[in-house]
Amino acid sequence: MRYLLLIICAIICVDAAYAQNYYVHGIDVSADGITYDVTHTPGVIALSNAANELLDQPIVRLDGTELTEAEYEDLSVGELEAGTLQQALLQTFTQEEYNALVQGKDVMRLLLVQRSDGRIAEVAFFIRDSPRTAALPPEKYALLERNIKSYVRYSLTAEEKQLKFVRMEIILNFAKMRLFYLKPGGGTPIGPDVELKE
Repeated sequence: MRYLLLIICAIICVDAAYAQNYYVHGIDVSADGITYDVTHTPGVIALSNAANELLDQPIVRLDGTELTEAEYEDLSVGELEAGTLQQALLQTFTQEEYNALVQGKDVMRLLLVQRSDGRIAEVAFFIRDSPRTAALPPEKYALLERNIKSYVRYSLTAEEKQLKFVRMEIILNFAKMRLFYLKPGGGTPIGPDVELKE
C-alpha cells in the first residue's frame, strides 16, 4: 500500500510541476523588457509582444499603396532559410527542455513579420495549451523571440521585396524538428531523426 501511495505522489508531483501556468486571459506578462498581451481561449494561449504594430496592418508596397485582396491572395511567398529556425531553437532550449517538448508532441504556431530589409521585426506565439508549453515561463518566450529575431530569415521573392513588410506563419511541431545538440566534449551530434515538416 505504501508503495502505491509513493507512486501516486510521484505522479501528482510531476503533474504539479507541469501545471504551473503563467498565462491568464487579459493579464499581460513581462520578461526581460518585453511585455506580452495574453489571450487564453480553450486549448490555445496567444502571446503577442505589446509593441507589435504590423501584425494586424494591411500589407503595403514600398511606395505606400495598399495591396488589394486579390493581389494579397496571389502573392508568391518566399522560403524559410535552412537552419535558421533550428539555430534559434538551439539558442533557446536546453536539450532536456527540448526533449520534453518532443516527447509531449507539443505544437506551436509562430506568426512573424519580416521587413523588406530582411529583419524579423515582430513575433507572436500561438501555443497549444499543454502542460509543457504553459509551464514555460515568460522569460523563455522572450528569449525565443529574441533568438527568432536574431537568426530566422526568409528568402523573399521579387514581389515581396516590393513590400514594406511580409507576414509569415510557421507551424512548429517539436517532434518533427531536427536539432543537433553536441555531446559534452564534442563527438557525434544527437537529436530527433526527422526533418521539419511545415
